[in-house]
Amino acid sequence: MPLSKVELQDIRSLLTRKGRNRRQEFLAEGVRLLEEALRHRYRPTILYFSKSLLSERGEKLVEAFRRARVEGREIPARQLEAISDTKAPQGVVGRFATPQTTLEELYRPETRRLLLCENIGDPGNLGTLLRSAVAFEMELVITAGSCADLYSPKVIRSSAGAIFGIGMVHTTWSDVKRLKTSFGTALVATDLSAREPVERLRSMTKEKGIILAVGSEATGLSEELMAQADVRVRIAHSRSVESLNAAVAGSMLMRELYQESSR
Repeated sequence: MPLSKVELQDIRSLLTRKGRNRRQEFLAEGVRLLEEALRHRYRPTILYFSKSLLSERGEKLVEAFRRARVEGREIPARQLEAISDTKAPQGVVGRFATPQTTLEELYRPETRRLLLCENIGDPGNLGTLLRSAVAFEMELVITAGSCADLYSPKVIRSSAGAIFGIGMVHTTWSDVKRLKTSFGTALVATDLSAREPVERLRSMTKEKGIILAVGSEATGLSEELMAQADVRVRIAHSRSVESLNAAVAGSMLMRELYQESSR
């Protein structure tokens, strides 16, 4: 059944940050992404699909959501393309409610590994960091400052569905500082001029929980955050490049934590 003009405009508004904030909803599209949502039991409020655009794998996905009692709405291909953010839609788009939670609600005293992304404005970098956070078993992702929207289409695609597999919250630096003080969690900052090598992280995981802070490639971490850091670490690399990409550096640091915790 085709969408009305009003319905179509309503859905398309979720492709913008303003629309997502106003409605507290977001869209995720594509077979692989929605398979991840299903795997993590993160169900959409409604699934839009167009049979003419679906692959066999896509048809099985739609059926799986039907069995999970998710409302499905078949729409014409032209309308599916209108609510898609990709050049070659795969025929299926999920509409999800944005989680309404706070840092205090998500954090647990036994939480050991948190990722803090400060001013990561590039959606591709933020999505990659989320994907690495899930791969290396970080327990919570916090964004602060002028980060890209966690639920923007580009972040979701770059995360390869990782947004469905980890707790995430955008908050203020003051909230992070309050958490750090209350629970004695160590704040670890990346710093090109630091003396401590990245291997220092290995011993720290045995002592207390860690907030691993990653800043933008252009400006790094803020002065306020750096001033509060318990430890500053550097990643050794050739002088032929000035710095590493934020997502690459953050992923390397998360791997260090993961290797130590998995021993």
